Amino acid sequence: MTDDFSARRRKLLQSAGAGGTALLAGCTEQLGLAQNSDEGGDGQREAGVVAMVDQQALQQAQLEAQQAAQQDNVSQQEAQQDYRETQQELISEAISSLVDELESNTSATVEQEYSQFGAVRISGSASALIDALEIESSQSLVAAARLEEATSGSTNSS
Repeated sequence: MTDDFSARRRKLLQSAGAGGTALLAGCTEQLGLAQNSDEGGDGQREAGVVAMVDQQALQQAQLEAQQAAQQDNVSQQEAQQDYRETQQELISEAISSLVDELESNTSATVEQEYSQFGAVRISGSASALIDALEIESSQSLVAAARLEEATSGSTNSS
């Protein structure tokens, strides 16, 4: 049973190395790497925040779907459909939790949700983007452009 969500999400996460997270988010001044500029460093930036999806629940749902198909309780197609529905529910819950935490614990603004990756695009100051990493329901920060690229890539391959 293939898991397209996991493959797309893994590809998105791999596109942004852990060492480059702050650089991708445009937070170089926080690291002392920004070049001096007359414009000031408090401009709005965008980044993607990947939600922390309950991996145990995903694995359990996949296992249950496989067992149901093997025991002939349901067809392979029905088992895959049930798994996808459960997966989508878990992703929706993770995104909802992420949005709630972002709105109550940071000054960042949620601009768009990407349910196919379990991620959101946020905007805010560099410090707001870094604050997004501190919340419990956040797995990682990626460049906003990576979300757009991944979205167009998954649309083209579907």
